[in-house]
Amino acid sequence: MNYHFLRTLIATFVLAMALIGCASNKAISTDESIGLKAENTPEGIVFTFDHIPSETTRMFIHLTEAVEGANVIPVFTDIRGTLLDQVKEKGKVVCPFVRNGHHYLIAVSIDTGNNENWVDAEITAGNGIYTLNEIDLELNEAQTGVTLSAEPVFSADVQYASPKFEYVVTVKVDNGSIGYGEQLEDELAWEFIPGIVEGFKRDNIQVNGNSPAYVTAYCKINYGDLLWTVGIVNSKEFLVSL
Repeated sequence: MNYHFLRTLIATFVLAMALIGCASNKAISTDESIGLKAENTPEGIVFTFDHIPSETTRMFIHLTEAVEGANVIPVFTDIRGTLLDQVKEKGKVVCPFVRNGHHYLIAVSIDTGNNENWVDAEITAGNGIYTLNEIDLELNEAQTGVTLSAEPVFSADVQYASPKFEYVVTVKVDNGSIGYGEQLEDELAWEFIPGIVEGFKRDNIQVNGNSPAYVTAYCKINYGDLLWTVGIVNSKEFLVSL
């Protein structure tokens, strides 16, 4: 299953958060009526909301570690439909895919159809589920594909979704970044050329010359009725010609 998408908004927002990040566990909300709070629980991090507008059609929750000057590895979930109705009723979401002692920047998008409101918070995790083994995402010699050095081993049992893996190549452009990816069932290797070229051409996306790029490998994991896309590892940065 192939897909391609623009990531300019997310990339710019996460970069801004990374530059602002500090060591406090206090949640910071840009909309007090929503009132996002992030707190530690035995499962990981729980996000609670004072108010989720009834007209909300989508909620997007995005976490990254606060690492300055590095390409971030996200964890995120995209909540819609009946699952969103459940979140509205409970007013909370638990994310277990964090590492004890690591500081996280959280961005939540509340989309009502007519407008999209971002709220943010940050916290140092006290518990969570994370990978135990050291994994590399190795570029081939031609820099047209990547291979995971090993299958991820998590610190607790996880329920994988199908397809299990997702690979995304992020190309850095002047105003942010553009991404192209593919979901694969069990494959530890992924060729992003020529797919990225064909995808950008199909959408009339113009990227000229050599551009910095990197690839991220994700696992798709079901937890608490939600599908989480859990970033595992980035490749080294390289130049891609499109």
